[in-house]
Amino acid sequence: MRHIQAVILFIFTTVHALAWHGDVEKFSIVSDTISLTAPAETAEAYISDTSSVVFNAYWRCTFRFDYAPSSSNYAKWYLMSDSENLSEELSGYFIRIGHTNKNIALCRQSGVDSQVMAQGDKNRISEPCTFTISVLRSESGDWQVYSRIEEEADSTLEINIQENTFDRTSYCGFLFKYTSTRSHAFSLWDFSSNGMRFDYDDHPSGSVWLRSELFTPDGGADNQLAYICYNLPESATVNVYIFSVDGVLVKRLAHNVTLPQSGLLTWDGKSDRNILMPPGIYAVFFEAYTSESVILRKKVPFVISVK
Repeated sequence: MRHIQAVILFIFTTVHALAWHGDVEKFSIVSDTISLTAPAETAEAYISDTSSVVFNAYWRCTFRFDYAPSSSNYAKWYLMSDSENLSEELSGYFIRIGHTNKNIALCRQSGVDSQVMAQGDKNRISEPCTFTISVLRSESGDWQVYSRIEEEADSTLEINIQENTFDRTSYCGFLFKYTSTRSHAFSLWDFSSNGMRFDYDDHPSGSVWLRSELFTPDGGADNQLAYICYNLPESATVNVYIFSVDGVLVKRLAHNVTLPQSGLLTWDGKSDRNILMPPGIYAVFFEAYTSESVILRKKVPFVISVK
């Protein structure tokens, strides 16, 4: 428990007021408590809010299930999503609570398909209870998921894996699957999401920038990844290359890849041959184009340092 508190204190935090969207009419929202109050039918309901928390992140929420979960009655807590509509196609991560194994699982979703990346003990949430889930994601993509049922003194580490497929988010939120007799069965409160945020609105259209012009990929520091952020006039096809100071191509981060209007890419300091590059001056070459023309071409220098 002390370990969790130490990590939380270490994380850079920014909190914003919540403004829920989605099936708001199916929920009762009073102060920081959200309860499902849907019609008696078999359906699903979601609410979402904007979020830019990606790395060095800490999410926390307390849930109350008035009935034992099942494959027809369970919750999805979306930590990261590129879509406001959590019931349609999206890319992101969610915590699945309940379902067939009545446990806690970390899942990755791409389109309409989702995959369980790791899961905790079976039957962890096998009866009506109140419980708190805490999730940590480090800068290098290490995930830790903890849970604590109300009567327990300490939290239990449910999941500890590395997963770094997605490094961009626009929304977070909750989705509940329920049957007609469980349409008032779920509630949550004390939701918080803190961590490293990327606010693209602070930069004009046609911008490319780095979170830091110096990063340390050999470990032992907070800035182990180079964050290459961009804000384009529109969605475009991009080429993103890393060059050494003498003009040698080191890494092809993206080649003829279609990206959304704003976002980020990360580089771990390794070449196309998976070799960690030595300290020195490097440059990001960022080119974006549509079928009509090149809309952005920019070179941004930065430095690789050592711990």
